[in-house]
Amino acid sequence: MALRLPRLLFENALQDLRLASRALIRNPGFSVITILVIAIGLGATTAIFSVVDRLLFRSLPYPQSDHIVSVGITIPWVEGEFLFSNDYLHLREHQAGVFSALTSWTGIADCDLSELNPQRLSCAQVEWNFLPALGIAPLIGRNFRVEEDRLNAPQVALASYGLWKSRFGGNPGILSNTIRINGLPTRIIGVLPPAFELPNLAHADFLIPQGLASTQYIPHSQGIGRAVRVFACLRNGVTPPQALSASSPYMFESSMKVPGLGTVIRSLRDYQIGGVKLAARLLLGSTLSILLIVCANVANLLLARSAGLRREVAVRAALGAQRRRLFQQNFAESVLLTGSGAVLGTAFGWALLQIFKSIAPTGIPRIHEAALDGRVLLAVIFLSFLLATSFAWFTALEPPKPELLTTGGRVAGTSKLLLRRVLTVAQVAVSLVLLCVAGLLMESLANLENVSPGIAVDHVTTAEIAVGPPRYSNTTSRQQFFETLSGRLRELPGFKAVALSDTAPPIGFIHTRPARTLRALGQPMSEPAPAGIVAWRSVSPDYFAALGIPILRGRPFNSKDQIGKDNPIIINETWAHHLFGNEDAIGRGIRLGSDTMLTVVGVSADVKNNGLSQPPDPEYYIVRKQVTDPNEGRDEALASRALHWYGGEAFVIVRSAATPDAVANWIRSVTAAMDPTVPVAISTMRDRLATLSERPRFTTLLLCFFAFAGLVLAAAGLYGLISFLVAQRTQEMGIRMAVGATPAQIAGLMLKHSLYWTLSGVLIGCAVAALVVRSLRTLVFKVPVENPALFALVACLMIAVALAAALVPSLRAARVDPIAALRQE
Repeated sequence: MALRLPRLLFENALQDLRLASRALIRNPGFSVITILVIAIGLGATTAIFSVVDRLLFRSLPYPQSDHIVSVGITIPWVEGEFLFSNDYLHLREHQAGVFSALTSWTGIADCDLSELNPQRLSCAQVEWNFLPALGIAPLIGRNFRVEEDRLNAPQVALASYGLWKSRFGGNPGILSNTIRINGLPTRIIGVLPPAFELPNLAHADFLIPQGLASTQYIPHSQGIGRAVRVFACLRNGVTPPQALSASSPYMFESSMKVPGLGTVIRSLRDYQIGGVKLAARLLLGSTLSILLIVCANVANLLLARSAGLRREVAVRAALGAQRRRLFQQNFAESVLLTGSGAVLGTAFGWALLQIFKSIAPTGIPRIHEAALDGRVLLAVIFLSFLLATSFAWFTALEPPKPELLTTGGRVAGTSKLLLRRVLTVAQVAVSLVLLCVAGLLMESLANLENVSPGIAVDHVTTAEIAVGPPRYSNTTSRQQFFETLSGRLRELPGFKAVALSDTAPPIGFIHTRPARTLRALGQPMSEPAPAGIVAWRSVSPDYFAALGIPILRGRPFNSKDQIGKDNPIIINETWAHHLFGNEDAIGRGIRLGSDTMLTVVGVSADVKNNGLSQPPDPEYYIVRKQVTDPNEGRDEALASRALHWYGGEAFVIVRSAATPDAVANWIRSVTAAMDPTVPVAISTMRDRLATLSERPRFTTLLLCFFAFAGLVLAAAGLYGLISFLVAQRTQEMGIRMAVGATPAQIAGLMLKHSLYWTLSGVLIGCAVAALVVRSLRTLVFKVPVENPALFALVACLMIAVALAAALVPSLRAARVDPIAALRQE
């Protein structure tokens, strides 16, 4: 008996599947359409979930990832939080009760492996306890020791797993070998695990100690140190808000508390995906909305089909079939439909994912890690089973009616018809929400791309060029290389301007200084800058001409500024207004630090260096000095800038009427003629500017895709409902026409029904959209989220599409032959 029951259930299941497959084969049109609709919904959901799962749900590759947080101060337009090293040391001394571990790192920089077969790599500078704080141990070898993380200590390094395999052949004998990184002898002491990733998800070939200048806190009057990124592991039971409350007093002294600065402690996941978190949730919500529309469509199809099979079901019930067995038969059909749709949808989702990855901009975390792995496939299987059960339940809502055997199968199924109408209204509402969101993002993107960046876009090419040891081991050789290169480029025909800069707008790294360290002479103490900091660049005289930045007052730099002992400075309009108000800034003095005097020689137009959607921030420019040694005849503050400028990396900015490809080839050929081993990275200014709107463009593109798909599916659902009504009410239409109704009145009646359901969906959708768009304030630019004009436009579009979808079946109803309809009675 114990074995007979499972065997009986198995045999019943096989019988149900055989009957279901025969029924679906007899109705191929219905089967193909249903499977395709399910495949579209599951495919889109699979593709987006495989991306969002990596961002929002999957565990991070750290043993205590839920306890790891990022700690620091924030500046509005600087990405991520940081601490000055002196304040970090202050925090470390006082927060043992909040954090179980606290560590820092300085970031990633290019480095040269200067041995046989030289290679440019990337090196991350980290504190000695960086890996232990994250709960990571080297694959082989050991971690750094505290004495190795000191200035002037013998340099050691941890190699990445990928570099160990590709460069060193996976040889364990690499440990304790000495190589040369940036000309310095470096001993490899370990290899990182294969799955290791830096907290900011950047790639590094080596980890090397950062060597903080001091290990003990000193008063701010003696210096603030350099900027470091700080990560901590919270003690059990401590929440980020609690840790922030206890730590804020030690993150910066009261003299640093200026408007615009704040403190933050947030989870490592938020640190990694903070910029795309809302967009990821929006995409997930959009694809689930599409899935909801698909489910409503399939449910409508199944309900329509079950209405045509009511007499068959009644016969089976009259012969003794229990309702449980009828449900099992419906479930078998649903399993075949959703299973086939899931297989096809998985293939469609894989193809869609490859398209998403190919068009995705750089900077979206983990997008290229997305894949249809076992976790995603299990989610697809679970979702398919849930859909199959739901569809079977929908079609089994109405019990079989034996009276159908005596009425010829013409008893109306009121509950199913009402359910179909509700599903159609829901499709219209969800589709309208998607259209409203897509419309907002499209308008925002148009506004963003119409913003003037303040620099020339066309005919400007930038080349990032890096030189380093052993051939360029001192500042003089590096300076000479860039001077010779720029001189040769100026001799080329069609090169209107050639400039050098340590950084290039509008993206990437830029230097900053606390606003309180710059004082206008002869002016009362001004309030700090809005962001609390001022950006600056070191540039050659042709910088403004190359980028088309207007000098509003005064003059640009000239060759005399490069060789003179004066310290000229050009400030942007925002900074000039902040320091001097409506007074003329030309010739005025600015004190940098405690003893450095700068003289304003020009006021430039503002440049959107902090993003197109943000107002311009204060910025100033200093001239690139031509000196043999950067410390010769210069104060310490400017000497530090010269050291950075001659650190081996610079941007060559060229303005030319030639094509970008021709300019790039000339730059590469001139550079290769000087030194074929020097790497050159070419980009046009238009491409650099395009990166500022890549993320919103990608998000808008996907939302428009989902909105269009939702609109088409909602129209298809309405078309199906009206067609079903026409088929069900053929006799009624015949009677109406027999007693005098005109074809136009019959068509109008059907259109009236469709308009009623569409307006119901539009009203519900507008109410829901008004709630949804409020959460999108941070994603849109110069677009009010409460936008009645947009809502009205989308509503009119939805109504027009719905009426167009209902027109064909309505016209079919108008062509009903009353004689033929009455003969069926």
